[in-house]
Amino acid sequence: MSRSSSNRNVIIVVLLLLGGITFFCIVLCGVAAAFLFRSSSPNKTVTAPAGMAFGPGSATIVDQQRHREQQQMRELQRQQQEIERQERERQLQLEQEARERQKRAELRASVLGDLNDPHSSGEFGVPLPAEPPAVTLPLPTAALPPLKYANTKIEVGERFGWIDNRGRDTKFVDLAPPGGVLVGAVAFQTPRFGKTIAGIQPVYQVQDLYVTGAICGTETDDTKVSLADAGNAVSGCGLSTGLVVDSLGFTFAPLVDLKLALDEGSSGQQMGAIDRDLPKRWSGESKLIVGIYGSFEKGSNLRSFGMLYADQVEADDAAPKPLPFRTYTSANGKFTIEARLLSVNDDGTVSLLKQDGKQISVPLVSLSEADQTFIGAQP
Repeated sequence: MSRSSSNRNVIIVVLLLLGGITFFCIVLCGVAAAFLFRSSSPNKTVTAPAGMAFGPGSATIVDQQRHREQQQMRELQRQQQEIERQERERQLQLEQEARERQKRAELRASVLGDLNDPHSSGEFGVPLPAEPPAVTLPLPTAALPPLKYANTKIEVGERFGWIDNRGRDTKFVDLAPPGGVLVGAVAFQTPRFGKTIAGIQPVYQVQDLYVTGAICGTETDDTKVSLADAGNAVSGCGLSTGLVVDSLGFTFAPLVDLKLALDEGSSGQQMGAIDRDLPKRWSGESKLIVGIYGSFEKGSNLRSFGMLYADQVEADDAAPKPLPFRTYTSANGKFTIEARLLSVNDDGTVSLLKQDGKQISVPLVSLSEADQTFIGAQP
């Protein structure tokens, strides 16, 4: 009986040992299979037994995959936010540009009238008629290229000075002749409020000829002329203003490829109070200046001043070439003059430009028959 019991105990112990060894082998085979499967399929996720890691201090494969997915999600969100931000900025820019266009259109309409109605005028009235130069101007030493621009492409720059809302000041606008650009001005100075500016007469250049505009303001005997160097034109201005325009100075730049080269610019002499700084400045940003506008008090001072610029300028290959200087002779043969024909006027006179820059008008019938024939043959 005791021997049979002893044999049973031995068998039980052996079975327990075999069971333990079998369980250990199964676990070991499972771990080995997991490693082999992970190494052969790197893109697949292997779930390890809970709490089991594949190396000391390393994250589980599940945690690593979750971390990568979270990073990808955050990157997608960041990209989407960047796209939305850029779209908002684009919309804001478009709205800002639309407001600026509307503002420019309203300003232009107030100065020059309705673009769609060539007979309309703004609150500054119709452009003033040209007048002879108040002072003798020299002839340009270099010609500018023939230019053309449409009146519908003329834009209005900022106006500086005293803005009269009671309607007591006289407003004005002056435009260059076709193809002309602003190259300077004659300033009429007054001792009122110190030496300030009473009026101004713009000087434009058309190819190799100076053409003056209207006298805007009050004409005085105290004048100062500011002209651009050869091949240059006005690019902007600086002003000192209060109740009146105390001082005015132009900036100039050479005309290159139908634009002004601002990096090669220079400053002209100051007109009016030369001891004043010019804190208010405006530039056409390389665009050609083709007119001025503003206001003045009759018999007194220039009160405000601004500029007009051409937004689009082209070369005018079809423009007629300037007539040469030639000798004109009186009908009786006693007088001669070297001059260039400028225009034939409705009152039966012709305007001639002398070589010293002075313009004169003489009756057509007072010239020789040969001169009358030459003038009649001109287009």
